[in-house]
Amino acid sequence: MLLANFGFPAVSAVWSVQIVNPDGGKSNPYSIQVQPAAPGAGPTITSVSPNPVPGCNCSQTFNVYGSNFVAGANVTLRDLTANQTFSNRQSNYFSAGQITLNPNFNNVSHTWSVEVISPDGQTSGQFQFQVTATTQNPVPTISSVAPNPVPGCNCSQTFNVYGSNFVAGANVTLRDLTANQTFSNRQSSYFSAGQITLNPNFNNVSHTWSVEVINPDGQTSGQFQFQVQ
Repeated sequence: MLLANFGFPAVSAVWSVQIVNPDGGKSNPYSIQVQPAAPGAGPTITSVSPNPVPGCNCSQTFNVYGSNFVAGANVTLRDLTANQTFSNRQSNYFSAGQITLNPNFNNVSHTWSVEVISPDGQTSGQFQFQVTATTQNPVPTISSVAPNPVPGCNCSQTFNVYGSNFVAGANVTLRDLTANQTFSNRQSSYFSAGQITLNPNFNNVSHTWSVEVINPDGQTSGQFQFQVQ
């Protein structure tokens, strides 16, 4: 008996084997049928959660449930309404029956799909789900600032911003428009939905400034201009 190790390509074909002795004697060719192994079961998506997905301009947990998910699979999300494709989404949990992602679906009502493609090319097909826009907080508005004009001073001084719909954690940004300088995330000494108190140093130069309030959800008051004299 003679044993040999040989890698056959994964295609259906008829091969033959023949033994040739050192003295030139040959055996008759012996035919061998090679058939590729049947592929494993393809991935299947049975559900996703949440569904519908609440719209949010942020990352959120999104679970894909099913079977036959294989490590190294390509998880593809598609915004079908906007005709956008997001391939090879990174997962933070992966098993044969569950994949957990943390995508940002934005806060708009669109139809999406998720597809799992195994490394051997087998696909779950596109499983559709909905993203439903949620009501955002009201837009922040600046109605006035005080003092205005601000007396120039090479020192910290109290500066009040009045308006509505200010949300805790908002980014209060001051800009020296004359000098083209931006000062983001100014710390406040007082904060409420209608008033923010800062203690900036505007320096003792006559410049045009602006203040902007940007809520954590990204909504902005726009730039409210004032003078330093």
